[in-house]
Amino acid sequence: MTATRLLHSLLISQRPPRTQVQALNALLFFIVFNFGCLMIHGTQLVFLVPLLLLPFPWARRLYDEGIRYTKGAFGNLLSE
Repeated sequence: MTATRLLHSLLISQRPPRTQVQALNALLFFIVFNFGCLMIHGTQLVFLVPLLLLPFPWARRLYDEGIRYTKGAFGNLLSE
């Protein structure tokens, strides 16, 4: 029986180099994840923070619902 060592058990210097596909996947993840973060937080700043300036109770409810929704969107972004 041959003993094969799993990749995580190898020293970093002994691991095979990254392939071009892995590098492309990392770059695409970086772009999509950061774009998603900017869109979620931009939505909070542009649409939800101005609701705090309004003195109406419905504005506060909309703000709370919007924050809850964007928190859920960020959680989905982290889990995907």
